[in-house]
Amino acid sequence: MLVHPALLLARLRHVALANEDFEAYAAADAEMVEHCSRLGALARGVLSIEDRAALDELLALEQASSRMLNGMTSVVSGRLALLAARSRTNAAYLRAERSSVIPL
Repeated sequence: MLVHPALLLARLRHVALANEDFEAYAAADAEMVEHCSRLGALARGVLSIEDRAALDELLALEQASSRMLNGMTSVVSGRLALLAARSRTNAAYLRAERSSVIPL
C-alpha cells in the first residue's frame, strides 16, 4: 500500500492531538508533508482500491484533526479575550484607586 505510511502517521498525529500532545503533533509535520508530497506526485492510476480506501481515511482523519484544532483555537481565543478584559478592568481599578488617594 502506497498510502499506508501516511495513514499511520495521520493516525498517530490525530491521537496526539486528541491527547493534547501538541509537541508530538507538530513534530510529525515535516514527515507528513513529505508523505503527502510523494502521494501527490503519484499518477492517479497507480493507486489500488486499498490505497484509495486508505487515502479516504487519511483525508477524513486530517479533516477531523483540523476541526479539533479549530475548536481548540476558539476556546483559547475566548480565554485570551477574557484575560484581556480582566486586565483592562484591573488597570481601570488601579487608575481609579491612585486618583482617589489623598496625599498627606
